[in-house]
Amino acid sequence: MSHVIVSDSREHNKTSIVVFTNKLLELKPEGVKHVKIWTDGPKSQFKNKYVMYSMQMLSDKHNVQISWNFSATSHGKGPVDGIGATLKRVADEKVQRRQCVINGVEDFYEAVKGGKVQVTMITERVLAKLAYKLQLGQLFDNAEAIIGITDFHYIAPGYVTKRYTSGIFDDNSSIDMDIKPNDSDKSED
Repeated sequence: MSHVIVSDSREHNKTSIVVFTNKLLELKPEGVKHVKIWTDGPKSQFKNKYVMYSMQMLSDKHNVQISWNFSATSHGKGPVDGIGATLKRVADEKVQRRQCVINGVEDFYEAVKGGKVQVTMITERVLAKLAYKLQLGQLFDNAEAIIGITDFHYIAPGYVTKRYTSGIFDDNSSIDMDIKPNDSDKSED
């Protein structure tokens, strides 16, 4: 099952990435022991010490092993792009048929919920509350530099590599997550 988080936040930074990842981990099916995250590699969004340092906290909190795989920044389109495009098409078609008017995230959420893709809405206000609850300010203050992170293709708590690594799990105990915010608004962190 695909799951998308929609938000009125235009910040695609360390805080939103960790809060959204935490929410997706809360929604994972029972019995999942390994989560493989696939994203492109912009340092302003994913490939930075803050998000990587948060992986251990999220892993412990949700009792899962997390690995993060990076493709080349701004290269190609992955499955997550197709899922987002599908939701945008659904919303566009409803607007064209005069079934709804979309003036914000709440309207978009109402237009696309209930389909094959699960949709969760996290407003800016809720995002701030969840970041506070996760104590991200303190967590980020303790984040240590990861030398050479921009060259890495795979990171897991306790394991980093510049080589591309993949794994196959035959016991159905892992899931893949693709996480990609809208590229139109990138913030540096």
